[in-house]
Amino acid sequence: MIAVWILLFGMFISLPYLSSLWQSQKAINLLTWANTIDPKVIDAFEQETGIKVNTTYFDSNEELFVKFYTSKGEGYDLIMPSDYLMEKLIHFNLLKPIDKSRLDFWDRLLPRLLNHYFDPENTYSVPYYWAIYGIGVNKAFFKERLPLSWSLLFSYPISNAKVGMVNIAREAILISALYLFNSIDQLNQEKIEEIKKLLLNQKKRVEAYIDADVRSNYMLISQASPVVIAASPYIAKAIQSNNNLDFLVPDKGSFILIDNLAISARCEQTELVYKLINFLYRPENIRYHIENQPFIGTTKELLSIMKEEQFPASIINAHFDETKPLFFFKNIISEDIANNIWISLKVS
Repeated sequence: MIAVWILLFGMFISLPYLSSLWQSQKAINLLTWANTIDPKVIDAFEQETGIKVNTTYFDSNEELFVKFYTSKGEGYDLIMPSDYLMEKLIHFNLLKPIDKSRLDFWDRLLPRLLNHYFDPENTYSVPYYWAIYGIGVNKAFFKERLPLSWSLLFSYPISNAKVGMVNIAREAILISALYLFNSIDQLNQEKIEEIKKLLLNQKKRVEAYIDADVRSNYMLISQASPVVIAASPYIAKAIQSNNNLDFLVPDKGSFILIDNLAISARCEQTELVYKLINFLYRPENIRYHIENQPFIGTTKELLSIMKEEQFPASIINAHFDETKPLFFFKNIISEDIANNIWISLKVS
């Protein structure tokens, strides 16, 4: 009897340690962009479930690929690759198929964001965030009505002012192709040389090569440049606070970017990962991100939230006007060709 009481007492005083040990084992590793999942939402998930989320950030899809490919996905559970990187990760068998039966929001996803070239049946990907690329303009600089054309970046006369051009080779090349040929397909050597010539000629009118995020807002607001490449989530808030700013989508089309949630093939905590995914897609968390982050959600309540939050009409139209074609930044040309063009541009 004494031995039993000693054992029970020992178990009692060990409970905090055992509980802490159990909690520490309930952890998942998230690799994501900054500003797409608010830390407050992660904190709320941890408090509700007791599951620890170890978050690591990346700045580009190229950085994500290096981290993920070199480790073969080991040490990561949930990641957020963009559409064209999804294609590569699937090719190298680095992802685990999505069990849609474990997702309680699938019927709420916008149909137009599903079943695209990089994952035709969404076997491995769940669309979480999307952006439309367009041209941000500071209307105070112009007296005339501006054309809805990529010529604003390449040839439209803007006096002594310069433009802000995208700083990613793949994106700059495909935008140039769309401007020159009204298409991004069948880029043979002759067309690639024309693109290279266009970018070299454009350089003299470029103020800076920038990412299409908050830096594009800064260039517009500061009037460092009245014309910049911009991504819709980042410029939306800027337009709300500055009536001189606007967002233009060229008549001949623009580009869409979809960032997806995907599960590492090495993930051993799938039950915990599905809990986090379902948590992120709760309507209140989607709304919170739209209200507080440069974020455009992928669920059907998006339009009503954007209207309630008084998003600019140009941003709403960019996402819901399906009369203008939208293209993806596909892996159409090799990385070697893209890098050679970019190096030639930067050293010229």
